[in-house]
Amino acid sequence: MVKFAHMSDCHLGSWSNHPDMRDYPAAAFESALDKCIKEGVDFVIIAGDLFDTSLPPIDILKRATAALRKCKEAGLPVYAVPGSHDYSPTGKTMLSVLEEAGLLVDVCKFDVVDGKVKLKITVDGKTGVKLTGIMGRKGGLDVNYYRDIDRSIEKEDGFKIFVFHAGIEDYRPGNMIDMLAVPISDLPKGFNYYATGHIHQKFFDEKHMIVFPGELFPTSFDELEVYNGGFIIAEEKNGKIGVKWIDNHLFDVALLTFDATGKSGFAVHDEMMKSVRQSNLKGKVLLLKASGTLESGRLFDIDFNKITETAKEAGALVVKRSTSGVSVKEFEEIDARESLSAEQVEKGLIEQHSQQLMLTGVSDVADFVANMMNALNLEKQEDETNATFEERVKSAAKKVVGL
Repeated sequence: MVKFAHMSDCHLGSWSNHPDMRDYPAAAFESALDKCIKEGVDFVIIAGDLFDTSLPPIDILKRATAALRKCKEAGLPVYAVPGSHDYSPTGKTMLSVLEEAGLLVDVCKFDVVDGKVKLKITVDGKTGVKLTGIMGRKGGLDVNYYRDIDRSIEKEDGFKIFVFHAGIEDYRPGNMIDMLAVPISDLPKGFNYYATGHIHQKFFDEKHMIVFPGELFPTSFDELEVYNGGFIIAEEKNGKIGVKWIDNHLFDVALLTFDATGKSGFAVHDEMMKSVRQSNLKGKVLLLKASGTLESGRLFDIDFNKITETAKEAGALVVKRSTSGVSVKEFEEIDARESLSAEQVEKGLIEQHSQQLMLTGVSDVADFVANMMNALNLEKQEDETNATFEERVKSAAKKVVGL
């Protein structure tokens, strides 16, 4: 009998730019490992994206190592493969540091011989289970590895687990139809369990025993809306594998939605405030989601600071908002003829609407807006942490306003 846990997409550090949320991914990871110890599993599998970046912040790394050390002290081995977020284009991954420290084992080990990917087997000392796998890479660069696997691995005897971090072409979610994925036919045959990740949705293919546990903790507002964090515990008895979902919620979510169509900004503010006051928010994360076209006023007429203060007084743990779906009627779209480039359209929009903006001490509003847009359009560099990137963008924006 073998009993093991399977989790993926922990994305430790994913909320580093949000002080009110930054501790939750690590807390979810700690909670999940504590449950694994309590459940008495033989080992834990992390199928990629333990971290949100290949070089996570020190405070995130400290919590991850502490949680993994607790597993080691409890005699609970942890096996993993790097995910697309763990693995940098230059080949760096923090998992190699954790493996060197004896806190986990990276089972993605192989040699390329005559163009074939020859997988190496890691054997669990307690159960004799054999594990191997393929890492995830950004841009689907890992997909070709599967086509080139040396099929001699399929003849390996014993209970085998293949760990990987990729979508499956045969059942991609509708919102990921263009994502590079692996055909089932490219997976090595003969494994008892296929532990994967990458897709932030739960999915279980009982016929092929391919399991996606989904994300351990949400990484975005949209995922918070349908918060479904958890992991899998699988148990083999008499040649059959049973799969059990383990809920790992840290809090409940209250989602309040608002339609701004035909209303003023002040009216939407009053509607939000009323809903917040009437809702049970104690111990919950509050999500405010607005969409539609304002008839008058501006988005700034909604005093989110005041709304947040009111929600916190009612016991809300965190308040997050999404207003990307809100537009303002007065900002009519200019005629975007096919002959205009994206830059020309952008310039036209700035010139057309700059007079509506009242900016103290700014003589040329159009020039100011253009410079600010350029400052905010900086791209995140390879291996740059979210916090460092945020500071670089802030610094560029401050230069525009003369601070």
